[in-house]
Amino acid sequence: MGVVPSPSPTRAVVLVPAIQAGLSAWLAVEMAGYFKLPYPIYSLVAAVIVSVSPRAAVAKVVVDRILATAVGATFGALVCELGGQGNLAIGLCASAMIAAFLSIDRPEAAKLAGYISGVVVMEHSIQSWRYAWDRFLETVLGIAAGYVVAVIGYRITHRPSSRAAPADSS
Repeated sequence: MGVVPSPSPTRAVVLVPAIQAGLSAWLAVEMAGYFKLPYPIYSLVAAVIVSVSPRAAVAKVVVDRILATAVGATFGALVCELGGQGNLAIGLCASAMIAAFLSIDRPEAAKLAGYISGVVVMEHSIQSWRYAWDRFLETVLGIAAGYVVAVIGYRITHRPSSRAAPADSS
């Protein structure tokens, strides 16, 4: 018996998400530069992740990610203000955020909140609140760019047919 080759994905299945990710990355980095944000990489990462989310999940992902970003950045800055620093503080901060969001059944938000809070603690400085605010702005900017590109991409690829259905003459 021969091996049956698996069907290859159509070009649209491969190209549309790739183009969306590239466009959202470009848009996010451009906007971060326009607003003179210090680390546009956070915008880029958020944009790519959101832009390739399944269509049905995009709106939920956006809301969850914005909430996770706000809570994670705030918690990280609060930990810094309370004297938390070092690798143990990073791990405990990330664990606390992940546990909190998993307890309310938000696994995608859990990952982002853990990541953002850990980054804020890791990069903590005298200006932890400013650092947290910048991460929040950069990440939300990327989320917005990814969402806009995903919605536009969906509308372009799922346009209704231009041919009208035949009218019922009875």
